Amino acid sequence: MLDGMTVQEQRQMLSEALDQAGKGDEQARLLHDAWRRGDERLLWTKMAAEMRQQYPQLYQRINTGRNDAWVPKLLPYLQAGQGGTLVVVGTLHLLGNEGVVEKLKAKGYKVERVCAGCRAKR
Repeated sequence: MLDGMTVQEQRQMLSEALDQAGKGDEQARLLHDAWRRGDERLLWTKMAAEMRQQYPQLYQRINTGRNDAWVPKLLPYLQAGQGGTLVVVGTLHLLGNEGVVEKLKAKGYKVERVCAGCRAKR
């Protein structure tokens, strides 16, 4: 992952990893529960918004830039789909206006969350 990054981006990535390491199990449980509830706002706040604010170059490189690269590669699969296509990515890539979900919706695709073991949002 660090290969191809600038020194500043590498520092940002390592700083982000160290910041997250200190939060441990409690943070993981919070994010897992938010995912199962479908609480995109909490996920955005705790994952994407903080990262984008604290480490903007890193956020661009590992999130927005990758999303921008993936969408054109997904389109042929979606266009050839037989009524449905499953795309699996990390949570961060699904969140916000720069996420894969919104990018596909902007191209006219219907995108829905599938999580059979998740609790419905109440």
